Amino acid sequence: MPLENAKWVNVGQTLDLGLAVWIVSQTDLSATVRIAYAARNKDGKAHSYNNTGGYLKRVLSNGSLEDLHNLFVISGTSYDVPASGYKIIHSQDFTITKTKSTQNVGAFAHLQYEMGGANVQNYVTVPAIPVYNAYAPTSVTAVRNSDNKITVSWSVSGDITHPVDNIRIERKRNDEPWVLLQTLSSSSTALSNTTVSYNGSYRYRVCATNSAGLGAYKESNTVYNTPATPVITRCARVSDTEIAVALQNQAYSATKLDVEVLLAEAHGDMVAGQWYPLLTLQGKVEQFTVGLWAGLFQFRARNILVADGGTLASGWSTPSAWVSPAHAPDVPILLEPASSAVVDIDAPILFKWRHNPIDGSPQTTAELRYSDDGETWTTVTVGAAESYTLEDNEFDLNSTVQWQMRTKGAYKDYSEWSGIGSFVVRSKPVVVITEPNGTDPLENVPLHVSFDYEDVSGSLANAQVKIIIGTDANAPIGITFDAGTSTDFDVPVETFMPDNHTAYTLVVQVRSTSTFTVAESRTFQVEFVEPMLGDLVIEKDPETGYVAMTVQTIYDEDREDVVEFSIWRVSESGRKLLAEHLSALSSIVDMYAPLNVDYYYEVVSFAASGVFATNRINEHFVSAKAFFYWQGKHVGLMYSPEESESLGRPNKKRQLYPGRAYPVSYDSDNMSHESDISGKLFDRSDALMFRELITDGGRCIYKSLDGDVYNADAEVSFKHNHTTRVIWGTVSINLVRIDGGLL
Repeated sequence: MPLENAKWVNVGQTLDLGLAVWIVSQTDLSATVRIAYAARNKDGKAHSYNNTGGYLKRVLSNGSLEDLHNLFVISGTSYDVPASGYKIIHSQDFTITKTKSTQNVGAFAHLQYEMGGANVQNYVTVPAIPVYNAYAPTSVTAVRNSDNKITVSWSVSGDITHPVDNIRIERKRNDEPWVLLQTLSSSSTALSNTTVSYNGSYRYRVCATNSAGLGAYKESNTVYNTPATPVITRCARVSDTEIAVALQNQAYSATKLDVEVLLAEAHGDMVAGQWYPLLTLQGKVEQFTVGLWAGLFQFRARNILVADGGTLASGWSTPSAWVSPAHAPDVPILLEPASSAVVDIDAPILFKWRHNPIDGSPQTTAELRYSDDGETWTTVTVGAAESYTLEDNEFDLNSTVQWQMRTKGAYKDYSEWSGIGSFVVRSKPVVVITEPNGTDPLENVPLHVSFDYEDVSGSLANAQVKIIIGTDANAPIGITFDAGTSTDFDVPVETFMPDNHTAYTLVVQVRSTSTFTVAESRTFQVEFVEPMLGDLVIEKDPETGYVAMTVQTIYDEDREDVVEFSIWRVSESGRKLLAEHLSALSSIVDMYAPLNVDYYYEVVSFAASGVFATNRINEHFVSAKAFFYWQGKHVGLMYSPEESESLGRPNKKRQLYPGRAYPVSYDSDNMSHESDISGKLFDRSDALMFRELITDGGRCIYKSLDGDVYNADAEVSFKHNHTTRVIWGTVSINLVRIDGGLL
């Protein structure tokens, strides 16, 4: 008796009474449960007991006592209990029908001995009906309805221990792995699969599923769809009687290939322009060779699949190109000289053509014929080369020459003569540059160009001049000038103003009405006599920030006289033209000269020839004031004004992207430039000028103590000082730089 789960209670000094419940045996559908009542000694000695009593009842699975009857009544009959172990007083078996869930089966007992007694309950769990994997389907069948539909059907059965919850259908296409197609309810017996296509084989397997997992699979038959249409990729002659055909055949399953042929010319009973069966080849075919007679042919092919008692045929391929095992070539294509080309009477003539085979065989020989009157033809036999050079160009000047070609391949016959090409034989013009002469230097501008032109086949259509620094006539970069049909002209100073003491190369390129183009070059040296230098008498005004200057001539008898001056300022911001066309002793004012940084003026003097000379005058304007200019007015801020400056990119945007650790930055050309300036005001008049700046719109030109000069929008605020009259107060200016040109 397995009393490991017995519940024991002490009912006397040495006596324990116990209740045990356990499963004796079971099947998938039922279990035999035994309930037993027993006694044992606590002192390790054998005893005989009587006057024990009580009753035992079965406990239902819901925990209530069974009211139908007592299992058995515990009587007062005496019994012996051994020194060790236990004594079974009574036991009884019950058959329990299993359900889909577990059951608790138990007993209740009231146990009594002499004056002691106790209640005790005990239980055992009866397992649920087991669930095993479902049975495999008894049949699975796949039926092809079309290239786009296959119907799958099956038969599945189950019982209480092999229930069917769902049906799982999987599909295998060609040699691909099995994939789940669909899961259906247990009552389903068929599925229409519309996700199929041509050029494939399909097989299905079905299993039933329940809580135990997947049952055994049952596979269907294999269903084949129409094979793919082949593509003819190449047809080539391999001998005088054979043609090799290559295909791109992507059919998954094909049992044979049908080939048909189309004739360009009738042969026996076969008429031109009609397709005729030619070959049937077994298996999946990717190339074949076919023997044919001399002629011109096209091929087409289709795949055939014989399976499941039926035949499926792909569409016919696109016809191949025309091909022949042996055939005269088509007329060759003339390449050079191009139609209506002009050739030089003093140069050999190169003839080029392209062989145009029908049967694919290369050129073995060719014939060239030409005529300068259209009546008398000269024929030259050429070998396998597709070009021929006529070294002795003895055609008359300005004559028109006609020419034709015919070629031969492996076949015995030549092609027809090609169409007629023609070209004109002319003489190139002769150009001789007479000025500049290459010996005398250029001492003045504009540059004068003169050349002699001789043309027996035409006249001057256009002349182009290119002037290059240095002596390389083939340099790609230079100054160009269109001279039209003139052979004697000046190159304007606006087009070409040379540097002094520099070598240049003049290239004259002429185009004749005969279409010939000829170029001639000449190198010359520039050696100008420069004008006298200019100088500046400069006065700086610390109260306005203005620089006044007067231009004067530095006399030098070895230089040319000056006809005019121009003045430039060069600073960190760039090169600014201040004035031009000035005469000696002319005066100007530079309002926007930078403060407290190095800069310089360039005084450019010009001679009557247009030759110029430059004198550089270094300057540095020391100032304790920053200046604001607007509408002809100005105000200064002095005594070490304070300034803070910030620069930014207002349109910058940073964007994070998956897979990138750091953001990507996007930006435009816009910038922000803002300055905050403050300083002390010692005079109310300066405060009034700052107020007037705002009254007039706030737009101004600002010259900082650090050399910056730019357009800005200003905002002004004051802090008045009423403690001492030595200082009127302080001013704060916020400046935002705005767009404007170089000042």
